[in-house]
Amino acid sequence: MKKLDISRIEDRFPTIYITLISVLLAVGLEDVISQVRTVESNELFNWIIAIYVGGTTLAAWTGYSFIAITQVRRPRLFDSVNVFALAIGIFIINSTVGESHHWFFFATALYMFLAAYAVFYNINMLSEVMPFDMQFRDWAPCLWGTLLYSPPAALAGWLSYKDILGETAEILLALVVMTQPPLWTMSFYKMWKAAMNRAQNAR
Repeated sequence: MKKLDISRIEDRFPTIYITLISVLLAVGLEDVISQVRTVESNELFNWIIAIYVGGTTLAAWTGYSFIAITQVRRPRLFDSVNVFALAIGIFIINSTVGESHHWFFFATALYMFLAAYAVFYNINMLSEVMPFDMQFRDWAPCLWGTLLYSPPAALAGWLSYKDILGETAEILLALVVMTQPPLWTMSFYKMWKAAMNRAQNAR
């Protein structure tokens, strides 16, 4: 029997990590579409949730996969927590389909906190392999792009729960929340591109 080759584990880590997150995000996206199609209430708000989850899935996959391809190392316990925490957050958002609108805003506020943890963990992974010291200012927009959306989403949920908001206002606020995934993705890619250029020049 051949002895364990640690280098093979380290080489395969990026592929396994990206595959796992791809499967979980795909299942989450399929789940929300399935729920929208099966709920009795076929209102516009449910499709807004589905579109938001689609954008969030794209943003999450971009962040996770771009970071993962830089990692040639052994897996860590918190790698699993990092992947599954965000997937759980998406499934919580999915569960708000067909429910009172305030649940979507509360779920989104919670998801943003989970996403902030994911940003911190993933950027920390990236900084470990960069040939230069990454400063907070380099990736701060990626963190603020999650945290700054959480309080307004929670406030919108509270106002909706108290029946202070009408349906039109709820839809408009949901559309504002929907701007987070594309804006975050662009912010992350800008940071990523700058980091890769600096890494190339540092050689």
